[in-house]
Amino acid sequence: GASASTVAAGASGGGTPPDFSPRRPKLACADSPEGSVVAVEENRATSHAAAAALPRDDHTETSVKVVLRFRPPAGEDELQDAVVFAVHPNGRVVASTDGSYSFELDKAFAESATQEVVYDYVGRPIIDAVLSGYNGTIFAYGQTGSGKTFSMMGPNLHADGQQGIVPRAAQQIFDYIAGIGSDCPELAADDTEFTLRCSFLEVYREQMRDLLNPANQKLKVKELPQRGLFVDGLSREYVTCTSEVMGVLRAGLRARSVARTSQNQHSSRSHAIFVLHVEQRLIQGGVDGGSAERLGKLTLVDLAGSEKVSKSECVGDTFEEAKKINWSLTALGKVIDALAEQRSHIPYRDSRLTRVLEEALGGNCRTALLVTASACSQHYDETLSSLRFASRTTKVRNHAKVNYMYSADQLLSLVAQLQRELSSAKKRLAHLEAKRPEQHGNAEGNKKNRQRSKRQFPPSRLSTLGSSNDSGGVGGASGSHRLASSGSAPSLGLNFGRLGSCDEDEPRRPLSTSIGGSSLNDIDEMSCWNQPSTFIPSCGSRSRSASSRGSSEHVNDVEEDEEEEELSPASPRPVRCRTRGAAWRRQAQD
Repeated sequence: GASASTVAAGASGGGTPPDFSPRRPKLACADSPEGSVVAVEENRATSHAAAAALPRDDHTETSVKVVLRFRPPAGEDELQDAVVFAVHPNGRVVASTDGSYSFELDKAFAESATQEVVYDYVGRPIIDAVLSGYNGTIFAYGQTGSGKTFSMMGPNLHADGQQGIVPRAAQQIFDYIAGIGSDCPELAADDTEFTLRCSFLEVYREQMRDLLNPANQKLKVKELPQRGLFVDGLSREYVTCTSEVMGVLRAGLRARSVARTSQNQHSSRSHAIFVLHVEQRLIQGGVDGGSAERLGKLTLVDLAGSEKVSKSECVGDTFEEAKKINWSLTALGKVIDALAEQRSHIPYRDSRLTRVLEEALGGNCRTALLVTASACSQHYDETLSSLRFASRTTKVRNHAKVNYMYSADQLLSLVAQLQRELSSAKKRLAHLEAKRPEQHGNAEGNKKNRQRSKRQFPPSRLSTLGSSNDSGGVGGASGSHRLASSGSAPSLGLNFGRLGSCDEDEPRRPLSTSIGGSSLNDIDEMSCWNQPSTFIPSCGSRSRSASSRGSSEHVNDVEEDEEEEELSPASPRPVRCRTRGAAWRRQAQD
């Protein structure tokens, strides 16, 4: 399999095959200690240089290239129909003839555009990127009968001048391998090995089918860290020339689902996806003599066309196929909308089609969209919908990178380099932390003090305390009291409820309204507002009337009863007062 799947650029049919084993620096003298030391130093310097020369996977943000192509009129009714859309002379703006709509795209082709002109703008840059190690995707979108299959495959795979994007892409790849027509012929030299394999599948009624093996109908999309996104169970065919690729295309197109409708005599009833993997191995590409590999993946998608059942007159199986086609295209539109608006969730899993194209839309890929449409008035609604889809797709951003495949020696050198960078970063971090230990400690202490202050007396409690109106408030049966400051300062309402006694053997008694032997009006208002942490209510006097009288008793009545009974002088005793969930520790005074 390896010999049949390998294409060596410029290699002859016979002769000794090249040695692909990585070359290592030779020791100067195995018996001489001086020679061994020199050899070790040379190996160390060479490995450091090789690690520094290894390419990194740098992501490049690119936008999806969107191109519109109008097809010529088909049939007498379209020849006599009016034209409602036209391409601006600058080749980028498409506008309606009545001036109602205008769309700016990357490129717009009129009806007179040839297959070669379309491929040079849409296909050739993507193929060049794939040969450089990127992932590339081209897919055609449009209504049924708008010319998607004609643009992707052509009327005939072997028709001169009428070949579509897929056969032209295969021809370009093998021309590059042979060094024909390449901008850099030295890249395709004798030291480069290419391996190509292709796959062909379709998404029919939300089920994936292998077109190269029709018996294989149980295909699933899986994702692994090592391989990324792939279709499990899909067959792969190794190819060595353009004719073999054409044979694979013919075999797959024969198995593809096609039906006849009133709008299209050969309507595609499934989404066809052709994948071509291109592996390049530069045998002498590494600095240390090891191999450097790049893997590019080309995905060419021919979508089924959206259709209105009233126009296509589908019944039976074709009607069910039309529903599934519109379903998957609607899911594709939702993915485009989510990517254009940069939402946090992208609904890739709503359809098998969007799941397969996940990398092409917003992932590691360079993508081009070819929108096909008709400028006739009878297809006005469908063309307008396609143009709106194309306009939204221009806002999608991908993050492409070159897919390198490192050898074992290169991976060891890269790991050593990363370890040295990590060690150096740790040393710099420790040096910076050692320079400012005091500032760091002060900052931590200030942060803890601020947090402690917020827990002791949160500012949000001031407004809630004053507006308390619970059953234990002023006038309540529990004997609570309201404390108010004199003057023009705002009042501070404290809902204490029933308080625990100072001693365990004494009965529970309510809070007295006298604080430190003074009446409420004598309290300094600044002690309540400026120093909330030192505000101390007392439990020095006992009020029997506040607990026995009903809720109609006033606070002044409680003050008169306090004069009847006094407690003997005693040492201050702590008491815990709970007001609306906040625990305050206070000190009682006689």
